Amino acid sequence: MSIKKRQMPPLTGIRFFLALWVVVYHQTGTDSLWFQQLHLAQPAMSMLRTGYTAVSMFFILSGFVLAYNYDLGARWTERERWRFAIARFSRIYPAYFLGLLCVAPLLAYRMTRHFSPGEVGSEAFAGVLNVLLLQSWLPQTALSWNDPGWSLSNEAFFYLSFPFLGVLLWRTSTPRGFIAWMAGLWALSLLAPAWAIWRQVPGFGDVTADMALMPPVPLWSYVVRYNPLIRLAEFGAGILLGRLFQWLQINGTRLDGRGYWLYLPGLALALLLTASAQWIPYPLFHNGLLMPVYLCIILGFALSGGLVARWLSTPAAVFLGNASYSMYILHVPIYGWLSILWRRLLLQETSGPVWQAVYISSVVATCALAFKFVEEPMHYWLKRNLNQRLDSSSRTVPVA
Repeated sequence: MSIKKRQMPPLTGIRFFLALWVVVYHQTGTDSLWFQQLHLAQPAMSMLRTGYTAVSMFFILSGFVLAYNYDLGARWTERERWRFAIARFSRIYPAYFLGLLCVAPLLAYRMTRHFSPGEVGSEAFAGVLNVLLLQSWLPQTALSWNDPGWSLSNEAFFYLSFPFLGVLLWRTSTPRGFIAWMAGLWALSLLAPAWAIWRQVPGFGDVTADMALMPPVPLWSYVVRYNPLIRLAEFGAGILLGRLFQWLQINGTRLDGRGYWLYLPGLALALLLTASAQWIPYPLFHNGLLMPVYLCIILGFALSGGLVARWLSTPAAVFLGNASYSMYILHVPIYGWLSILWRRLLLQETSGPVWQAVYISSVVATCALAFKFVEEPMHYWLKRNLNQRLDSSSRTVPVA
């Protein structure tokens, strides 16, 4: 039920900056001393240390893009669901599995030297869950192996729910219905974080959005932050935004080609909120607090128009945007391997401006190559072969 539609380059281009935001955010934790020595003003430091909220926009954007590209006007047949599953699996799994392969030797080295037999068994169990994209369902394994993989575990569940949740949300066809559903999804995304704040969960519900959580982090916080059911509302909001976008196209809108009326205020408000993170509770910010802002930004770029949208539509921005998924899923393994080489060859700690420049440029360059020579070719190869298997099995008629 995939539908060929026009591309929306700004939404591809912006993904690169979202992934880069996550990469820099992780560096503020691994090289926190150097970032502190920069003596950045509090608003700038808050912006850097809230990169985790980019994942929320990724979830919304995922729902929107799928709703835009697939027909949700009717229930899907089993065959259509299989084709959708093949398309999504072939899209996300090659780079995801590459990340697991890259991190496995690093983890094996640590296990042979520092882990007890019980800990080795737990890591092996976590590895199985990671391969199956199930790790985020258990709080103790959510951040196991390759940390960013938790969001792909969420996405796998979102994809399974898409043919059903999407059809349900697609029935919305009035302004009042859009407002009611959006408000409900936003409230639902904030329900668990609000509980954590109300309960004053130590080290989680009582900290602000610009603070790095330090161990021991309460196990319940992993449920609130990483459980697929709790994060489903953000994906659902993206689907509903796709329905609204279609409704606007059908009914006509003065916003077509004037998306800057939405994305410029949205970007300004996002900057203001991230700069003010020291006054906002962390659980709310981590999950869905910025949902309305991100919805405006995504819808604005989808409607296109304006200097920023044109800049994000340049070939370089679109290519980097396409490579952003590899950046997101591979930057932690790259950090592990590059830091080993850095210490052994240069006998220096992984800190300072030179290290940061080398690391971030290495992430961008390596992931651009991974996208071009691994992710994209494997995507098409898997999709073609799995669809051929599906077609051949459907032509097989059982003999009575």
